[in-house]
Amino acid sequence: MNKRYLSYVLFLLLLVAVELNMDLVFSYSCSALKPCPYSNWVSIESGKIGRQKCVNGQCVWEYKEVECSSNSDCPPGYTCAGAGTPDAYCKKIEPGSELPIPEEVEIQRLSWEIENLRRQVMFGYIFIFFMGLIIIALIIYILVIKKKMKKHS
Repeated sequence: MNKRYLSYVLFLLLLVAVELNMDLVFSYSCSALKPCPYSNWVSIESGKIGRQKCVNGQCVWEYKEVECSSNSDCPPGYTCAGAGTPDAYCKKIEPGSELPIPEEVEIQRLSWEIENLRRQVMFGYIFIFFMGLIIIALIIYILVIKKKMKKHS
């Protein structure tokens, strides 16, 4: 009777571990608890931005053509207003106006990437924890079986 319950517990632990961290096996998988790494808009190339959306458990890229994705896409005397967003456009620089600092845009993008990496690391630790539990349970299970086999011999 105990043997059957231990088998069920091992099976459930394995299912939980696989469900929680399938992203270590398939790096682009996603769920409600694990959003896609690039869920916010990022500059892909000149005049093109993209983001990932979770579709049927997989991260799928969505692209959008924009007037500019950075200040380098605009002609001299213009700046990219709303760089890295779907509404980005080249705006004429008026004398005395404040220019958006390109470093701020890059810092925001990097902070999004760091946050996504933190999530991935957290799920990695959870995966390792559950796999450790499964290994310990398997060792205990094997030891119990060996002990019972010795008794019957």
